[in-house]
Amino acid sequence: MDEHSYTPLTDYIEIKNEYAFALIRLVSSKNGVRLEIFAPNFGTKIYLDPLELESITVANEWIFKTLIDILYNGRRERFIGEYYTP
Repeated sequence: MDEHSYTPLTDYIEIKNEYAFALIRLVSSKNGVRLEIFAPNFGTKIYLDPLELESITVANEWIFKTLIDILYNGRRERFIGEYYTP
């Protein structure tokens, strides 16, 4: 689903510290409510449904360390090229 298929339900909430900056808000789609997470520093955005949000609650420290390593330690392009096809 492209970005234009979502209607904002709330204003953005800023979450930031000295290392990262994210904006979150609720949006509506034809399939229900999603949580939009936007990372302005990278220009990336994701829309998570309730099932995807619930699955994050079981993620352990290793999963997050791996994602952070991919994003901040120069592995992002390789990861996206090998494992992700939009």
